[in-house]
Amino acid sequence: MATYYAYEITYVPSTETLGIITPGVISSINSTSIGNGDISDIGGDTVILGDVSNDQFNFNGPLYTYVGATNSTLGGLSVSGFVAQLNTSYYLFVPDTSTVPTISADTVDEDEVWNLNSDAPGCLLEGTLVQTHDGERLVENLRAGDLVITADGTTAPIRWIGHTQTNRHQPDPLSILPIRIRAGALGENLPARDLLLSPDHAVFIDGTLVQAGALVNGRSVVREWNAPKSFNYYHVELEAHALILAEGAPVETFVDNVDRMSFDNWEEHLQQFGELESIPEMDYPRAKSARQVPSHVRRIIDREQRKFAIEVAA
Repeated sequence: MATYYAYEITYVPSTETLGIITPGVISSINSTSIGNGDISDIGGDTVILGDVSNDQFNFNGPLYTYVGATNSTLGGLSVSGFVAQLNTSYYLFVPDTSTVPTISADTVDEDEVWNLNSDAPGCLLEGTLVQTHDGERLVENLRAGDLVITADGTTAPIRWIGHTQTNRHQPDPLSILPIRIRAGALGENLPARDLLLSPDHAVFIDGTLVQAGALVNGRSVVREWNAPKSFNYYHVELEAHALILAEGAPVETFVDNVDRMSFDNWEEHLQQFGELESIPEMDYPRAKSARQVPSHVRRIIDREQRKFAIEVAA
């Protein structure tokens, strides 16, 4: 069983807002009302937190109720842990390391939101330029009925624009932090400018839909670790799953998946269209992870990466 440190925090369930208890500094386990110790379920077995609703576990005697996982950088220290409730109090549990995390009250904004869910859908980051019949326009300014240019040069009307606000405090930040595909990373002028999109959203490369997260190499394609505390993703829905041009590169449009109801404005979609049949996915292979990226696509990325590295060094 792993050993954990527990920090008392403030938590507002209705807004999922966390903050370090004030006044003063919670510098170590000795300054809290509970100590470091082993987590177990009621029977003493290894616990899998969150596998059942209202999951409870034993920590140094008291029985805590699991709330959710979270990840953040506090005072320059990366902290991954989870939140649990004991009576009316809430605690942040952090796994024991060789160095005891020191969390000061002034390292977290008390109004900062930590999202304890990880089902937020993504797509194009706000500020992305999409090619339309009237030229390039910011994705956040697009509306239903606007005509976008598809990758094959035809036009198609937008049926709906989904949007969701998320933040970098997630149980699994790798699933939500934007991916930056640098200009030219996919070929000559592809994209024409840096393209930022969610990790599971696909770009079209040489006959394959490749999710952005599968392309991360630390040079030409990078993860936005310094993303703002909160940011907005926008999803473009057409009548069919298709390829549109974002920053000059072909990217997929909305395709039905289990996360669709997590859009902030999904109720609007239901009111307008009701329960529609799922949009069939385009008949192209899809690479969801780096190991699934075909060798012919990998050669393109590696070639452009070398060129990019030379340009950076110069």
